[in-house]
Amino acid sequence: MKITEITKAREPLILLLSKTEFSLIERRIYWIILSQIEQGFNVSPDLFQNREFKIPISDLKETNRQRIKETVKKITTRQITNTDLVEDTFECFIPFPYAKYDGKNGCINIMMLANVVPYFVELKKGFSEFEIVAALSLTSEYSQRLYPLLCRWRDTGKWLNVNIDKLKELLGANHYEYFGNFKQRVLDVAHKEINEKTNIRYEMVFHKTGRNVTTIDFLILQADKMEAIEAHKAVNEEMQSVAKLNIGQIMAQASEILSTYNFSANQYKAIMTDNSMLQIFIEEDSKIVHGVRKNVKNKTAYMATILGFSKKK
Repeated sequence: MKITEITKAREPLILLLSKTEFSLIERRIYWIILSQIEQGFNVSPDLFQNREFKIPISDLKETNRQRIKETVKKITTRQITNTDLVEDTFECFIPFPYAKYDGKNGCINIMMLANVVPYFVELKKGFSEFEIVAALSLTSEYSQRLYPLLCRWRDTGKWLNVNIDKLKELLGANHYEYFGNFKQRVLDVAHKEINEKTNIRYEMVFHKTGRNVTTIDFLILQADKMEAIEAHKAVNEEMQSVAKLNIGQIMAQASEILSTYNFSANQYKAIMTDNSMLQIFIEEDSKIVHGVRKNVKNKTAYMATILGFSKKK
């Protein structure tokens, strides 16, 4: 299956919240397999069988072939461990016991055994859905681990009261004993990269117990919502600036903007001599420029409708 901008992966919670040993490239292989596998709810155990996957090397975003060969070698030993304190269970399994590097055909062949398949296909206990292209662009292992965790909560827009110690475990960062080091080398690195490269934006709010930071709130916005907020903010700021101008300055600015439209002489005069129409014109033009009004193919026709010219004979 060819990966496109809209290709998504669903990571079941049992995997998302488990401890994994994957390196950067290994996790990319793991994600691509998630996007290729057919998933569902209450899947019949009778359907489980060994699965084989063919992964184009080009999808791994890695040009060093020796590094890819090392990845193929090591991924067959990587374990996933899952601890359930409520049920008092602990399980450990190797998801990909066989892997082959096929340089001639530009691909990697991976096998998953039947007894492991349920962990990858069953979604009834919950899952995180995220865009594969965005995930594959991440170059920090901490960004890789945090991005799907955040995507799980993006519909609600918040992931609250996250325990620091639990977060370290989920991100594979238990070796950072001091919070300052953890924040600088893990959280800040992931924050910058995820905000720049993926379809979500988020901020962190830290809470202390005494002198120590013990929990974090993640406040999450999808990129398109963030862009809309920023666009409206830009329009408001511009209109506040216009409000501070005198009438001569406003007329001069409006005349300059009007030169980019194809209005008739009568329409031009109507806009420039009607203060209410002039205000609407300047504000609507600002909304077009800053992207609040999207997909405006003919701005003169659009503005003529807004100003009521299309209704006048």
